[in-house]
Amino acid sequence: MNLREHKETDRSLRCPEALKAIIILVPILTVAGIILWALQAPSAATGLLRVTFIDVGQGDAAWLKTPDGWDILIDGGKEAQGPDLVSYLQGQGVTDIEVLVLSHPHADHVGGLVTVLQNMEVDQALTNCQDYSSIIYQTFKNLLVDNSIPTSCVREGDTFTWGSYISATIVYPPDPLMSGTGSDVNNNSVTLRISYDAVDFLFAGDIESEAETAILASVPILEAEVLKVAHHGSNSSSTASFLSQVDPEVAIISVGASNPYGHPAPETLQRLGDAGVIIYRTDEDGTLVVTADGMTYSVQGEASHIYLPLVLKTWPTPTFTPTATPMPTSTPSPTPTSTPTPTPTATPIPSIQVSAWVSDPTPSQYTTVTVYGQFLVNGVGVAGVPMHTTWHYKTVTRSCDGVTDATGLAYCSRYISGATIGYTVVIDVDFTYGAQIYHTSTSFTPQ
Repeated sequence: MNLREHKETDRSLRCPEALKAIIILVPILTVAGIILWALQAPSAATGLLRVTFIDVGQGDAAWLKTPDGWDILIDGGKEAQGPDLVSYLQGQGVTDIEVLVLSHPHADHVGGLVTVLQNMEVDQALTNCQDYSSIIYQTFKNLLVDNSIPTSCVREGDTFTWGSYISATIVYPPDPLMSGTGSDVNNNSVTLRISYDAVDFLFAGDIESEAETAILASVPILEAEVLKVAHHGSNSSSTASFLSQVDPEVAIISVGASNPYGHPAPETLQRLGDAGVIIYRTDEDGTLVVTADGMTYSVQGEASHIYLPLVLKTWPTPTFTPTATPMPTSTPSPTPTSTPTPTPTATPIPSIQVSAWVSDPTPSQYTTVTVYGQFLVNGVGVAGVPMHTTWHYKTVTRSCDGVTDATGLAYCSRYISGATIGYTVVIDVDFTYGAQIYHTSTSFTPQ
């Protein structure tokens, strides 16, 4: 039985009336699954494709790590999300991007890619080369030229092989590009079908019903196990006929919480539900990771993000270096013995220095603020020291975390949204080293 036949026989299990059968079968299937996985799983973790749908709020960003180590980035969210996006990638060990794909020029897809191009090496870029007038899109195009990045203007039918395992087909846009639609920018999105043996992914950009109709008329194979839902779940996309042809098992909706557009639309969710699709949403589930071995796949959410140090062109200069305040934890007293106590050897007491500062002490609202911390022992940076920060806003507290690098530097970032203008936000910064917590703080005041 092939994967598609398995999918059809398994569809009934998605219906509510099958719940009792699922409960009974889960323990049996779990044990059987473990046995089959042990027999069929790749011999090494490098046999896995990881597709990460990064939570960038109201926007799109997906990162693929191929079985042989290629890093592919599809869209990057808004400009304000760029630092967090790069931090996330760096924290996952990504040092360069082999293939960067921009689906279309709208700011919630291209914005974060500007920060990527400014801070990471990119080997190749794929875009639709569409004419569109915006400052952020022009900046993106200028960076491609300035960094001498080979760029392809892709069209329907183009194919690519990434590494030894992953194939990609451009499903859309056509040549020439669509015109005269309700939104030519959305409808000319680069639509990409990516395959790893029997597991397929369809990235639909922001295409709307006009593009979906054109695709159905010209593309013979659309089937995909995992669908990145078009246009954040807008009612103008994901028509019933399109979903029928794609026939997905899982739908990923990249969308921001409480967004002003009403995404995802109730009608779209209804159509996905009617098609028997399992729905995941970044506004509810956070960053989502699909792991595939070429025959099977799994979906899981990431509970939290740790932002590891980003390699910057220059480090910001600390505004001050506060005195470390250790907060010792209780240590049980040793049980005395009759063994003679040797004469103790004097051990030098290490000198601990911690400091913290922010990227901008007077930021504007709706921007990203980065807090930096440094942990030194006898003047030398120590790697691997966890840093936890607590941000005290006027009405709420928030947090983010980092881990020191070889210079003792750690950092993490937060998007401050509509923080109260003129109210000083104090950030408590705590380093955990050994059995002690070392505390300092910094602050910023939105303007």
